Amino acid sequence: MLVSDERMPHLTGTELISRAKKVDENLVCIMLTGEMSVKKILKAMNDGIVFKYLTKPCNVVEVVQSIESAVRVKAIKARVMQLIDDYKRKCQTLSELGDIGEVERDQ
Repeated sequence: MLVSDERMPHLTGTELISRAKKVDENLVCIMLTGEMSVKKILKAMNDGIVFKYLTKPCNVVEVVQSIESAVRVKAIKARVMQLIDDYKRKCQTLSELGDIGEVERDQ
């Protein structure tokens, strides 16, 4: 998980998150911002760059709840990826068994 401010000295939070997602595409990110256009916020959320935006000053409870939600989302994403991998392995096994069955019928 990555929590970042949008305005930083050498790069924006959006740039930081974009770079970090190149390393881990499943990274769940929360952005803190004091000012940002609705257009930029919607683009980042629609592009899947940011999980949640929080406006500063942030309420501590809101930050904690957002982090807890992000942790749950990360766990759900990991479980979905695990289920997809399991499904692919089972399909491969069934495909291989089907190939064996065809060879046996041909003999």
